[in-house]
Amino acid sequence: MLLATACNKSEIANEENTEKKGFSFPVTVNVTREGDDATKATYNDGTKTLTFSSGDKLFVNGTHATVGKFAGTLDYVPATGKFSGTIYTQNEFSGTANELFTAASSCLATLLPDGYQTYGFLSVTSQGHYNAYMVRDGDKAFALTKAAAVEQFSFEQASAYSSGFALSPTCGILNFTINELEPNTDFNVSAVCSSYTPYLYNIIPGKVTSDASGTATFAVGIYLFQNISSGSLSLTIDGWNMPLNLSGDNSRTLTSGKIYNITRSGAKPAATVTTAPTATAGDIVTFSSTALVNAGEASGGTMMYKVTDSNSKPASTDGFSTTIPTAQTYNPGTYYVWYYVQADNGHVDSEIAGSVEVTVIPVTLAITSPVKGQVIGSDGKNYNVGSLPAGVTPVAMICYVSSSNGLALALADEGWMNWSTAVTTCAAHTPAFSNGTWKLPSQDEWKQMFKANGGDEGRYTGLNTTITTAGGTTLLENAYYWSSSEHNPGVLAHSVYINAEFVLAEWVYSTENGPDHVRACLAF
Repeated sequence: MLLATACNKSEIANEENTEKKGFSFPVTVNVTREGDDATKATYNDGTKTLTFSSGDKLFVNGTHATVGKFAGTLDYVPATGKFSGTIYTQNEFSGTANELFTAASSCLATLLPDGYQTYGFLSVTSQGHYNAYMVRDGDKAFALTKAAAVEQFSFEQASAYSSGFALSPTCGILNFTINELEPNTDFNVSAVCSSYTPYLYNIIPGKVTSDASGTATFAVGIYLFQNISSGSLSLTIDGWNMPLNLSGDNSRTLTSGKIYNITRSGAKPAATVTTAPTATAGDIVTFSSTALVNAGEASGGTMMYKVTDSNSKPASTDGFSTTIPTAQTYNPGTYYVWYYVQADNGHVDSEIAGSVEVTVIPVTLAITSPVKGQVIGSDGKNYNVGSLPAGVTPVAMICYVSSSNGLALALADEGWMNWSTAVTTCAAHTPAFSNGTWKLPSQDEWKQMFKANGGDEGRYTGLNTTITTAGGTTLLENAYYWSSSEHNPGVLAHSVYINAEFVLAEWVYSTENGPDHVRACLAF
């Protein structure tokens, strides 16, 4: 087993003078391994054994009744098959290494494997006060293959000495095979242990790349100073926490000196709809804030919604939203609310489920004692200018009244279009009202509105003033506006010219396939 040099600090590390660093004591010791068999050895590649090689180091530290504390790092010498180096003692010692280690009240030897940031030294914090240190770095206990993990993480210790140190395994290796991943993709992974102790690193991170079949392999070394339950272990892949369940009941105990071959599917489960959305009870009125459906509930993600006007399942999840749709932007008619679950990091999206059919009905006009100059709100009621309640928007201005009936002009133009388009566009003006009709004004209706707002059916300024007061957009001067009255059906229709030079509303014929301006009118 070839291990890289593990001491990254001097063997005697402190800021004190040389006299306080301890007494050097040359040592050569024999080191063997306990349990080089299938049940104890960390790795089995056919030989069932691990061997020392150049570069291996042994950190030795302990306490002796007269010597005090001692520590040092020994190097493996292939020619002799032993570990040799210098031990530093707190007090001078004149005996042999065998006498020192045998009589020590505590004596620990640790093989220093590559992959753990390890070092050993005596630190003098004050005269006569010595401490021995060794540090392990769990961030480096990650390898891409089982063989590399064994080479790097065969962490072994001996806690007693008898004519040499007999090392026993202290590290366990989890060898992972994760399949059903996205092929040829990089993944950030971490082995996580939730039962952290000072002797166990709780997060071991690394990065792997899946092969063309979607399989990734890697291994981690876990320092098992204390045996742990497999139920405290999990694997995180790009933020998805995957319980390992090594024995199915999470009660299996992991022990040192063993390799645990773990194969798991990286395919995430699908998120599910636990409670399907249902249609909102009662009337769903066009352009109201009423929700089309009652919210659904999901497991493993977030409910998503989309509205269509046909009962055809959407081909993709484009256009879905977490917002529960309302009638705010929908004309009267039948609609279909589709839904699915957008997955969290531990799941994949659910399929787009069946739709919920809902019906949006028109607003009912509820005009009482109409007065010219009032506005009609989106709720179908008439209001004095500036007195609309919160949530209600003005949609038309009352321009002509005859008893409880009348005409209200939209507050803005529909655009510039030919006659037939003008007729259909005005009929589809929103919001739709159940007992009122949006339409392109006839020639007579235009004249009624001009006369009611200025006393002359041939002048437009009074109507424009009323529109401005109501917060609308005036009729454009030097522009032609369609009426629904035809002069020669299919060829010519009447239009009114807003003549700014003479301040007149003049009637002319316009070719129906040519464009004129359009203003919708609500008859009630």
